[in-house]
This record gives sequence, structure tokens and C-alpha cells, in this order.
Amino acid sequence: MDSSVFLGGSVIAAVVAGTIALFAPCCISVMLPAYFAGSFQNRRVLTAMTFVFAAGIATVILPIALGAAVLRQIFLEEHTTIYLIGGSTMIALGV
Repeated sequence: MDSSVFLGGSVIAAVVAGTIALFAPCCISVMLPAYFAGSFQNRRVLTAMTFVFAAGIATVILPIALGAAVLRQIFLEEHTTIYLIGGSTMIALGV
């Protein structure tokens, strides 16, 4: 497997996806108030808690992005095979 999966666009995609995830309704309505409730009790650790919160988001988003990159690579490498199997399946179902 190519190491660019770990150092290429997948990490950038994960960062962008994590940023976008913060604006998702579930994050805004559930996670963000809990985050602020914990962080404003002690303002000195706000930066550390921010990084922990971001790491939690990245823990979910990064594997999804890396998995999508691996699937993309497989689909690109095996395009003809997948195309022929799918086409044969469609013809068989049509018959």
C-alpha cells in the first residue's frame, strides 16, 4: 500500500471533515454545550481541552477518511474487474 494514504489528501480531508462536523446539528446541540460546560469551569485548561475535543473528533473522522481513501485506491486499481462483474450481474438479473 502506498504511504501517501497517510500523508496525502486523507489527512487534509479529515481535518476539513472534523471542522465541518463541528457544525453538524448533533455536535452543536449535544457535544458543544458539554464541551463548553467543562471548559469554562477552569479557564486555564481551555486550550488543552480544546485539543482533546479536536482529538476526539479526529478519532472518528480520520479512520473514515483513511478507509475512503483505501476504497478509492482499490476501485481505481480494480476498475475493469468491478465494471465487468457489475455488468455481468446486471445482465444476469435482466435475464
